[in-house]
Amino acid sequence: MSKRRKRNQAPVVNATGEVNRTYNVQFRVTEEELQRIEERQKEMGIHNRSAFLRRMVLNGWCINLHIVEMMQMGRVLHSLKNNLNQYAKKANATGNIYREDINCLQEKYSELINLYVSVLEQLSKLSDCFD
Repeated sequence: MSKRRKRNQAPVVNATGEVNRTYNVQFRVTEEELQRIEERQKEMGIHNRSAFLRRMVLNGWCINLHIVEMMQMGRVLHSLKNNLNQYAKKANATGNIYREDINCLQEKYSELINLYVSVLEQLSKLSDCFD
């Protein structure tokens, strides 16, 4: 039988600094309920059932935000960073920076701002569902 920690004792911390979960919570479900749980878990992309159930119980819901604009923002940010680094190298090497380089950075920055606004609009619509 496993040894249980008393309620007033400090939690046990493992080698990676995470708290070991020492209590086991169990409940029974029907076959249909288990199928729904597995479907929701798959939809959320959470492979660990304990992590999924813990999140659902503690947070009340799981939301999977797959916003295409977020991925586009990441690509634009990466491109902007690379361009900025190249322009900095060129400016350091030659002592000059060209107007077309600055215009390119401004265009990428504008694109990023537009994507950001689009994401905020979508998130605000989502938050209206919970009011």
